Amino acid sequence: MRCRVRPLLPDRHDALAIPLNRYTTSPDTRPSGWAGWRSARASAIRFVGASSERRYQDGPANSLKFTRLDAYAMKFITIAVSLAALLTCIPIKAQTPEQWTKWGTLVHGGFGSLIAYGIRVGDDALKRLNAQKREVIVEYFDNPAAPCACVADGIAIAVTASLGQRSLRLSDSNAPSHLLARVIFTHKETKQTAIYELPWTALAQMREINSRLPPEQRYAAVMKPDTDMLYSVTQPR
Repeated sequence: MRCRVRPLLPDRHDALAIPLNRYTTSPDTRPSGWAGWRSARASAIRFVGASSERRYQDGPANSLKFTRLDAYAMKFITIAVSLAALLTCIPIKAQTPEQWTKWGTLVHGGFGSLIAYGIRVGDDALKRLNAQKREVIVEYFDNPAAPCACVADGIAIAVTASLGQRSLRLSDSNAPSHLLARVIFTHKETKQTAIYELPWTALAQMREINSRLPPEQRYAAVMKPDTDMLYSVTQPR
């Protein structure tokens, strides 16, 4: 019995041009969110389909021989493209409260007001330093009396910093007793810094938000208070 492989791409020579052209454009023109993920995944599937079609033209035996390999290749390419799309194709300015809540839950295990607090601080630091995500180093000074250093996780999400990149550091020194935390942001290229001091009094407000609001409403609540109530900033020259 002759095996027939159905072509998935009319012009297989354009298979690679689709993802390459789409994801080498500027961040403002890249597809964002799940739309970008679906587009990238579809391109990967079309590429694997085109590869199968070429092998079939070399003979039915080759098509049968590589059928299982095609399945593994499709899984691998789909996973790789999915991660790339999520990490590089979604600009910070495009995030919604729902997306921040999902990301905070994935990173921290839950979305409390302190995660949203960190996102607000981190986003403000990027604007003040005229930096993009992954372009700053964060040094976090914790107050040991605080229930946790949850704010650091929110900052890490906002600026895309991590221990693995060596762009997120938890200082051995503690923040002063009147502060919830002190955070120093340093631009990798310009070396310009911004020092944020988060008052201890803000902790009571964060607890109140957690007690009366569900996780999906906490982000919006933390974005409302005046800046002076949440942090002070100094930028040494």
